[in-house]
Amino acid sequence: MIAQEMVHVYPAVGEIFELTLNGDDFTNDPIEMVRRCGYDGFERWQFEGECVVGTQSRPFMLVGIGDQLNFSEVRKALAEYGPFQEGQWREAFMAAYPEPNGKGPMGVADPSWRGPDGFLYFPYINTGGRPHFNRASTTFLDCWLWLVPA
Repeated sequence: MIAQEMVHVYPAVGEIFELTLNGDDFTNDPIEMVRRCGYDGFERWQFEGECVVGTQSRPFMLVGIGDQLNFSEVRKALAEYGPFQEGQWREAFMAAYPEPNGKGPMGVADPSWRGPDGFLYFPYINTGGRPHFNRASTTFLDCWLWLVPA
């Protein structure tokens, strides 16, 4: 069942909810996402992925996949949930659920951002509810939640 009410705290793991994203809104532009996170030199970042175009609504859920040695393992574990979603969906999630659960970070497994250091990054929300980007070359503890299609 899709959650019908506007809830402000993160949905429970496995609960299906719907998000709406206007990909044409400048605030959802991939490089604007980097700028709004406060990164110095945001203009030197590159976006190498697919952008959401127009206004779209999709069903999602949060999943936990346990400890993962690297981002490749994260993507293997998440592959069973269907196609990987564009990182811009982080913005729609934050708009719908501005109050974090305080239990760990929530990521979108889209390593389409290349930082000025040459590394690939993906968007996530930290435990305190702030948006960030994380290197796709890190280890992941079981406290991470991931946004996946439902």
